[in-house]
Amino acid sequence: MPDKQTDNQKMYSTGELAQACGTTVRTVQYYDEKSLVHPTDLTEGGRCVYTDDDAARLRRVLLLKSLGLRLTDIRSFLDSNDSTTVLRDILQEQDARLAEELEERAHARKRIAAMIEAIDATGELPAETVPDMEDIMQERASI
Repeated sequence: MPDKQTDNQKMYSTGELAQACGTTVRTVQYYDEKSLVHPTDLTEGGRCVYTDDDAARLRRVLLLKSLGLRLTDIRSFLDSNDSTTVLRDILQEQDARLAEELEERAHARKRIAAMIEAIDATGELPAETVPDMEDIMQERASI
């Protein structure tokens, strides 16, 4: 199917689309299940057929996912009539989430450094640092 074209658009099978966009067939199928990418057509045998427009949409999804956006946010952007404004808002929210995560991790690193310093100085973990250690372990479990 790689050489078929319609309306000056290349036609892709699921595997060809995945390869063209640098992802896996399973990812394409998953994003189809989540209503983020849809085939333009189906063959008589029921196979999905995608176009260059579908490939561009998949690339947008992959880019936004690589920035850590949630699939619901990506869908909101793709389905919006005012997509630029929606994307700007979503990106601002993501930036705030990342800034908060960085702050939490910086705080955890300071506590870890203090514990290492205490261990180096005394050869053991002081009892008052055990609650800090428990907090750090809970933070890591939630990441």
